[in-house]
Amino acid sequence: MKRYIYLNRMSNGINFCRKYSSFIKSDNTILEAMINSKIIIAIDKNIKVNTKVDIKENIYINDLDLCELLGNLLDNSIEACERIERNRFINIKIISVNSNLIIVIDNSMDGNININDNKYYSSKRNGVLGRGISQIDKIVNKYDGMIYRKHCNCIFETKIVMVNSERYIN
Repeated sequence: MKRYIYLNRMSNGINFCRKYSSFIKSDNTILEAMINSKIIIAIDKNIKVNTKVDIKENIYINDLDLCELLGNLLDNSIEACERIERNRFINIKIISVNSNLIIVIDNSMDGNININDNKYYSSKRNGVLGRGISQIDKIVNKYDGMIYRKHCNCIFETKIVMVNSERYIN
């Protein structure tokens, strides 16, 4: 009986590792916790998640800003994937290069985009600029960053480059 219980626990552990194989490991616990919590939500909604995180330097983005930025980006991606039945995916890439933090997230979507005058609008709020979108833009601007959004062939991509410098430490 003890062997059965042991083997069952081992099997459950292996299945957990397979299911959540896209978990990230990082020296930044805030980054790791935020992304991994969103990965759990996405996978539980049958969304395939791929990650690449390569941070070789300290992150000087305020923890609350980092959480809000990543939370909004990933919530938007998850919501877009939920609107489609098949081929749901989110690709997350976060790297640091030359004192810049680069975030690239692309996800599957239904192809319906609310855009006017180069601004993206929430599909949940009847054409009103989404709170999440405006918060993302505000945080990126705070760190002298640039944001690029594009959509093509039912894929939405967001690229963010922000200055990652000690001068932003309060």
